[in-house]
Amino acid sequence: MSCVLEGLQLPDQGDRGSRPEKLALLYALVRAQRPKLIIETGTYRGASAVVMAAACRDNAYGGLITTDPSRHGQEGLLADNDLDGWAIVLHAKGEQLMSANHGFDFAFIDCAWNTRYPTFELAVERVRPGGMIVVDDVLHPNWRKADKRGLERILELVTVLPVFHGLGILTRARE
Repeated sequence: MSCVLEGLQLPDQGDRGSRPEKLALLYALVRAQRPKLIIETGTYRGASAVVMAAACRDNAYGGLITTDPSRHGQEGLLADNDLDGWAIVLHAKGEQLMSANHGFDFAFIDCAWNTRYPTFELAVERVRPGGMIVVDDVLHPNWRKADKRGLERILELVTVLPVFHGLGILTRARE
């Protein structure tokens, strides 16, 4: 595991969660981008939320709003890592969070397969100039089964990094 992640208490992700190399990349992107506001959809057990909130803490700047309709003790995980002031956990659907925010600098989209494309569309409309959208699992076969047309549209717009099941990255041009 990357030395960046060694000091963090991360949940057991099983076979569904983020891999260490993906978490390390998220940390590096947040450190480099220095976003004021991060929106995450699809918190699951909270590993990606911990890593992005830790990057904000290490930047001494920014914050995270993360959401997942399920409850897996994400708040406790943030508290265990002394990240209470750097992140807020909501229990709602990702597209609800995205719709409610009219400007953010970084988004990590990892919500349910059938809602990723609508959530991505909302993110593209709302990300600030110079901001970044990262979409998880763009190479995963389950997504193609759930929403082939939405996935194909995303793949037209993003740069794909072949990390595990793929990360799609879109950066909005600065004005």
